Amino acid sequence: MIPPDSFAIIIGAMKSGTTTLYAHLARHPRICPCSVKEPEFFSRHQDHAAERTERYEALWDFDPSRHRWALEASTGYTKYPMEPGVPERMDSYGIRPRLVYIMRDPFERIESHRHSMRHSPRLRRKLLDEHHIAVSDYCMQLDRYRRVWPDAEILLLDFALLRKDPAAVVRQALTFLDLAEGVQIEELHENPTRDRPTLLRWYARLMSGSRIRNPLPAALKARARELLGNAFPGGRRRLSPRQRKIVHRRLAPGMRKLHDEWGFAVDRWGF
Repeated sequence: MIPPDSFAIIIGAMKSGTTTLYAHLARHPRICPCSVKEPEFFSRHQDHAAERTERYEALWDFDPSRHRWALEASTGYTKYPMEPGVPERMDSYGIRPRLVYIMRDPFERIESHRHSMRHSPRLRRKLLDEHHIAVSDYCMQLDRYRRVWPDAEILLLDFALLRKDPAAVVRQALTFLDLAEGVQIEELHENPTRDRPTLLRWYARLMSGSRIRNPLPAALKARARELLGNAFPGGRRRLSPRQRKIVHRRLAPGMRKLHDEWGFAVDRWGF
């Protein structure tokens, strides 16, 4: 039996490093990872939701003598309004979890989200699809949880810092879970060229192995990534300047609230 207050849930955001963070935390001896990283037990429209068991606790091999937390990471939990009622279903089930929400530059997240869906006719959407924008409206997603749990039970993390200094982010998460004392944290580096089209991967390898520093100005490199990503089949499509303005206008109110009420630095994203 897992105590109601022993669940730690990474609730998203999609394409913001949830898998990497989950893999880090799952190494801790007092954390029991879920049998399925993304069970979507409290979702209704996610793929994994069809495989749910009747009992949430059955998804873990939890040993109270060894484990403090039962960990899972379902990004469908922050896909409102496509997934309504998730916090209420958690509450009705009777658990009292600690929630971890990792956020990414919303423009990058939208591009990555669309790219990850490109091979599925059922899930493929336009770059400026309402769903893509809603998932990047982080404060709107958080507001659903604040109605049920106090802010102290919710940890906000930064995807950019996870890339730059994984150990610092993992330590922050373990501190939130009261597990940071005396822990040796191994770094886990993601492949930064994973989502790039083939030509960009080739160019990145060439420049990383060269004694010559990349001579292109930052603005020109960004434009090259946009053009190449949009031109090559399978490449990640980039938001155009016009599309970025639309996204910025839609997300600006929530971003201001994220800064004012949560103290999260959104200026790095241009808000």
